[in-house]
Amino acid sequence: MSRFKNLFRDSRGLTLVETVAAAGLIFLVLIAALELSWRVWGFAAKGRESFNETTELRTAVMWVSRDLRRAEDVDDAALGRLVLTVNGTAVTYTLDGDELTREEGGSRRIVARGITKADFGAGSREGGVLVTAEFAGKKGGEVRTCVWVYTG
Repeated sequence: MSRFKNLFRDSRGLTLVETVAAAGLIFLVLIAALELSWRVWGFAAKGRESFNETTELRTAVMWVSRDLRRAEDVDDAALGRLVLTVNGTAVTYTLDGDELTREEGGSRRIVARGITKADFGAGSREGGVLVTAEFAGKKGGEVRTCVWVYTG
């Protein structure tokens, strides 16, 4: 215990070697903390990108499913294009670059961005059409939906 007290009473200070060693240790700790912070920020950014892509894919499915549930007929379903009749009006979904657009009665709107694939398929059955829609995003996310369109 007396040794510890004497350490604080000593007024000689630190030697150059001790100061350099302490500064080196502090530098290493700061570098490690910065590296950890950069990695955490990177993971957070990737998480945001993944969340945004999932949101866009879900939005695409929501729009298409909503119109399919109200549709009276499906006129065309192919890779990148879906044409259906809703309340007597043609509604067209088209993949333009990485944007899914919806056109109805001359008005056009972008319903989802970051879409790399929009694949629509339709199979006629007695009394209706079974329509499938598959969307993929830039980060590898995929969503699919299947809607029965009753054509009576």
